[in-house]
Amino acid sequence: MATSSHSASSQITRLTNCRLALPHAPTLVRQDLYLDSITGTIIDPQTAFYDHHTSPIHTVDLQDRIVTPGFIDVQINGCFGLDFSAPSPTYASDLGRVKKALLKTGVTSFLPTLTSQHQPVYRSTLPHLRADAPARDPYAGAESLGAHCEGPFISPSKCGIHAPECLRSPTSFADLEACYGARNLDPATIKLITLAPELDASRTVVPALRERGIIHSIGHSAATHDQALDSLAQGSTMITHLYNAMPQPHHRDPGIVGLLGASSSASAPASASASPSPSSSSSSSSPSSPPPPLPPSAGSTANNRPYFGIIADGIHVHPSMLALAHAAHPTGCILVTDAMSVLGLADGTYPWTNGEVFEKRGHAVVLRRTGGIAGSAVDLAT
Repeated sequence: MATSSHSASSQITRLTNCRLALPHAPTLVRQDLYLDSITGTIIDPQTAFYDHHTSPIHTVDLQDRIVTPGFIDVQINGCFGLDFSAPSPTYASDLGRVKKALLKTGVTSFLPTLTSQHQPVYRSTLPHLRADAPARDPYAGAESLGAHCEGPFISPSKCGIHAPECLRSPTSFADLEACYGARNLDPATIKLITLAPELDASRTVVPALRERGIIHSIGHSAATHDQALDSLAQGSTMITHLYNAMPQPHHRDPGIVGLLGASSSASAPASASASPSPSSSSSSSSPSSPPPPLPPSAGSTANNRPYFGIIADGIHVHPSMLALAHAAHPTGCILVTDAMSVLGLADGTYPWTNGEVFEKRGHAVVLRRTGGIAGSAVDLAT
């Protein structure tokens, strides 16, 4: 457990009668936890007691509850009545309200996610979704780490509930600047972009995102396995909601899902980027020279396998497939909610962006027009 130094002027809170989720511990550990009451930082009680002669001034009996680090949700479209993709006069105050509400679900940091929209929506919302650090107020609720732009540069054949009229295919990085706004293309504002790697110019766009410190995630894509491997070589380090909105794996054609079995020695054929995807009539041009190698810090996980988000709500992915993915690449597994604005609201019918309407049925959210899954209404604690 990481601890910090403690000043004699600080105060100590002891959490007792609790179970701790500790790194590398196979089960929960019954152990007291000591916190700096001012900063909330975990402290070493021996240092506080023996070096600074300080004892706990406040003890909290958690009555056998579990204490874990705060959750980080890297794909959440909205919650508690706020759709992050729907600008309004009350957007800033509503954002402040849901940040506080998210804390009640165990989320302490998140990437507010924007679905595929027209240009004005990004220009209106992204400035509000910037990372809260370094001037973060700990009393303001869950911390924004920057936005996740899920589209509009995705495959029309794998767009799910994204509005087809909003989708775009980049011809150069300038198209991303025109869409999101050049000032917003920094990791303090946009932390992550989901972009289909089989689209035009992706082989130049992905390295450009990497150079700017923006994470590229493969998703809403009809890419072949070779195209997906090639995207890893360009700098992609993540997959957006594994299994959903992508070709399903076959033992002779593993597709994007097959990246979970990729090794550091695996590489796409030189012609991979020029092979059109089954859903695309266009192809990406091959550069005259291979891309520069990734520095060690830019690699995703061991053996160059990407991290992958997965929605474990019992609706998006069958539990057996979830277990299979986790067993294949446990250190790369990231649970996400893909929650919509109806998280925390009563069941019923609600308006969505671009004139659409969806229905909340327990943890399930479906688009009325198609009956298809439209995100979730589940939180990470569930």
